[in-house]
Amino acid sequence: MAVYKTAILTSLLYGSESWVLYRRHVAKLEQFHMRCLWRIAHVKWQDHIPNTEVLEICKISGTEVFLISAQLRSIASPDYFSKAQTRSWHDMHWALVGSSYMYLLAFLQAMLLLTDISLS
Repeated sequence: MAVYKTAILTSLLYGSESWVLYRRHVAKLEQFHMRCLWRIAHVKWQDHIPNTEVLEICKISGTEVFLISAQLRSIASPDYFSKAQTRSWHDMHWALVGSSYMYLLAFLQAMLLLTDISLS
């Protein structure tokens, strides 16, 4: 599992803090991530084990958590606002709006994980 986290996930998500992600992109990344975890955990589709259980078996979270934390980390870096002279007001505004949205999304997902509430 450690090799998967250090080699595969870091290569897969390299530069993800600057990506513009759409739902279909996240779904494809999640699909690849889950296929890898199924192989690592020796789970077959015939076993009818849900993805959430496979994530618990492997003690890892979904790719969306990694993507959101990478994007939040890049927005929260100290040098992001030190380069403000080179950015226009419009870029700064949308970076803040985007980071607020991503922070809210990460917060809501964390709360859902803590309370074991499903949106479905």
